[in-house]
Amino acid sequence: MSEPKSLKRKITTKPLSEKYKAIQDIDKGLSKKDAAEKYGVPFSTLSTWLKSKDKISAAYEKGKNPKTLKLKKAGSEALDKAIFKWFLRAREQNIPINGEVLKEKAKRFAD
Repeated sequence: MSEPKSLKRKITTKPLSEKYKAIQDIDKGLSKKDAAEKYGVPFSTLSTWLKSKDKISAAYEKGKNPKTLKLKKAGSEALDKAIFKWFLRAREQNIPINGEVLKEKAKRFAD
Protein backbone atom coordinates (compact mmCIF):
# COMPACT_ATOMS: atom_id res chain seq x y z
CA MET A 1 0.00 0.00 0.00
CA SER A 2 1.33 3.45 -0.87
CA GLU A 3 1.45 6.27 1.64
CA PRO A 4 -0.72 9.34 1.05
CA LYS A 5 0.97 12.29 -0.61
CA SER A 6 1.74 15.31 1.47
CA LEU A 7 -0.95 17.97 1.41
CA LYS A 8 1.57 20.78 1.90
CA ARG A 9 1.11 23.58 -0.56
CA LYS A 10 3.98 24.88 -2.61
CA ILE A 11 5.02 28.37 -1.62
CA THR A 12 5.15 30.77 -4.52
CA THR A 13 5.91 34.47 -4.62
CA LYS A 14 3.75 36.62 -6.85
CA PRO A 15 5.13 39.60 -8.78
CA LEU A 16 4.35 43.17 -7.82
CA SER A 17 1.95 43.54 -10.75
CA GLU A 18 -0.28 40.69 -9.52
CA LYS A 19 -0.30 42.02 -5.97
CA TYR A 20 -1.31 45.44 -7.28
CA LYS A 21 -4.06 43.99 -9.49
CA ALA A 22 -5.45 41.95 -6.59
CA ILE A 23 -5.60 45.05 -4.41
CA GLN A 24 -7.31 46.98 -7.20
CA ASP A 25 -9.86 44.19 -7.69
CA ILE A 26 -10.71 44.23 -3.98
CA ASP A 27 -11.05 48.01 -4.06
CA LYS A 28 -13.51 47.60 -6.95
CA GLY A 29 -15.67 45.26 -4.89
CA LEU A 30 -14.29 41.74 -5.44
CA SER A 31 -14.52 39.74 -2.23
CA LYS A 32 -11.28 38.77 -0.51
CA LYS A 33 -12.16 35.11 -0.82
CA ASP A 34 -12.75 35.40 -4.58
CA ALA A 35 -9.56 37.43 -5.03
CA ALA A 36 -7.55 34.79 -3.16
CA GLU A 37 -8.94 32.10 -5.48
CA LYS A 38 -8.44 34.23 -8.61
CA TYR A 39 -4.77 34.90 -7.83
CA GLY A 40 -4.08 31.43 -6.44
CA VAL A 41 -2.94 32.51 -2.99
CA PRO A 42 -4.10 31.65 0.52
CA PHE A 43 -6.42 34.11 2.24
CA SER A 44 -3.67 34.94 4.76
CA THR A 45 -1.29 35.97 1.96
CA LEU A 46 -3.92 38.26 0.50
CA SER A 47 -4.41 39.81 3.95
CA THR A 48 -0.68 40.49 4.15
CA TRP A 49 -0.82 42.23 0.75
CA LEU A 50 -3.70 44.36 1.98
CA LYS A 51 -1.73 45.36 5.09
CA SER A 52 1.07 46.49 2.76
CA LYS A 53 -1.38 48.12 0.34
CA ASP A 54 0.25 51.57 0.51
CA LYS A 55 3.77 50.21 -0.07
CA ILE A 56 2.68 47.97 -2.96
CA SER A 57 0.62 50.70 -4.64
CA ALA A 58 3.36 53.32 -4.24
CA ALA A 59 6.05 51.01 -5.66
CA TYR A 60 3.90 50.01 -8.63
CA GLU A 61 2.78 53.56 -9.41
CA LYS A 62 6.33 54.93 -9.14
CA GLY A 63 7.37 52.55 -11.91
CA LYS A 64 9.17 49.84 -9.97
CA ASN A 65 9.70 46.75 -12.10
CA PRO A 66 6.31 44.96 -12.13
CA LYS A 67 8.09 41.59 -12.12
CA THR A 68 9.71 42.38 -8.76
CA LEU A 69 8.86 39.71 -6.21
CA LYS A 70 9.83 41.40 -2.94
CA LEU A 71 9.88 44.98 -1.75
CA LYS A 72 12.99 45.24 0.36
CA LYS A 73 15.17 48.22 1.06
CA ALA A 74 18.94 48.10 1.34
CA GLY A 75 20.31 47.46 4.81
CA SER A 76 22.33 50.65 4.74
CA GLU A 77 21.27 53.65 2.67
CA ALA A 78 24.82 55.08 2.65
CA LEU A 79 26.33 51.76 1.54
CA ASP A 80 23.74 51.41 -1.20
CA LYS A 81 24.50 54.92 -2.52
CA ALA A 82 28.26 54.31 -2.43
CA ILE A 83 27.99 51.05 -4.36
CA PHE A 84 25.67 52.62 -6.92
CA LYS A 85 28.09 55.55 -7.41
CA TRP A 86 30.97 53.10 -7.89
CA PHE A 87 28.86 51.05 -10.30
CA LEU A 88 28.09 54.10 -12.47
CA ARG A 89 31.78 55.10 -12.62
CA ALA A 90 32.82 51.53 -13.49
CA ARG A 91 30.24 51.37 -16.30
CA GLU A 92 31.48 54.69 -17.71
CA GLN A 93 34.94 53.11 -17.95
CA ASN A 94 33.47 49.99 -19.61
CA ILE A 95 34.63 47.77 -16.76
CA PRO A 96 32.75 44.46 -16.90
CA ILE A 97 30.69 43.92 -13.76
CA ASN A 98 28.92 40.77 -12.66
CA GLY A 99 27.22 39.70 -9.45
CA GLU A 100 30.43 38.40 -7.86
CA VAL A 101 32.33 41.64 -8.53
CA LEU A 102 29.43 43.65 -7.09
CA LYS A 103 29.26 41.44 -3.97
CA GLU A 104 32.99 41.76 -3.37
CA LYS A 105 32.89 45.54 -3.74
CA ALA A 106 29.92 45.74 -1.36
CA LYS A 107 31.85 43.70 1.23
CA ARG A 108 34.86 46.03 0.92
CA PHE A 109 32.68 49.13 1.26
CA ALA A 110 30.89 47.63 4.27
CA ASP A 111 34.21 46.98 6.03
